[in-house]
Amino acid sequence: MVTDSPVASAIGPGGEVWVFAVGTDQRIHHNQLNGEQWAGWTPFPGTSKTKCAVAATVTLTGGDVQVVHTGLNGKLYLSWLNGESWQPWELLDDGTASTTRTIAVAAAQHTISRTFTGNNNQIYNDTRT
Repeated sequence: MVTDSPVASAIGPGGEVWVFAVGTDQRIHHNQLNGEQWAGWTPFPGTSKTKCAVAATVTLTGGDVQVVHTGLNGKLYLSWLNGESWQPWELLDDGTASTTRTIAVAAAQHTISRTFTGNNNQIYNDTRT
């Protein structure tokens, strides 16, 4: 895996380590360390692309691994691991949130908080349950 963007990581509910990176193809890839073995880099399903680093977090209730990124269109997208499969990228905030920059995410119980710098250089936070 080759990347020129920062990577993100999260620890899943079973103790597995997930690592996320944007490849030179602008697609988001993931890799999983389960014990001592890496599964190998795999692109997320779908055609979503980004020029920004991704952010990842884990919900405390249910242990969903969640990944957020800024698409090439500046809109924010979310995917999460539902058991053993990644869910399709979901447009956040009906597409009203817009940024060309990397975002930060944090989660607690059933709540996810996203903080990002908008295209107007203002800092925004959105919390979703």
